[in-house]
Amino acid sequence: MLANRIRFHRISGDAARVVFPCLALVVAVSFLLLHFTVWQPQGNAVAEPFYSDIPEVDLSGLTPPKQRQLLEIFQRQRCPCDCMRTLASCRNRHPSCWLSREVARAAVERTRAH
Repeated sequence: MLANRIRFHRISGDAARVVFPCLALVVAVSFLLLHFTVWQPQGNAVAEPFYSDIPEVDLSGLTPPKQRQLLEIFQRQRCPCDCMRTLASCRNRHPSCWLSREVARAAVERTRAH
């Protein structure tokens, strides 16, 4: 029984000497992949242009200052469709997004009501 116990500890030690470097290699490669893909800062991202037209959203009937105010809001507010764009950018780049259209139309209607 003592011989089995000694053999078991030696096998576990041998396994640890093999598993530990493999685990360290996997962790190191994972950190390198994350560093060169996900963790990169977006310092050189291109700024979005100022969109003066919002497709399928009628701004007529609003005074020019109110139109400008709404356009500035649309340039800052994020679209709820999870595209990571502003409402103005989503409307101009993804015309099929119905969420951005409805949010923009609702904002125009609220502005007209006030």
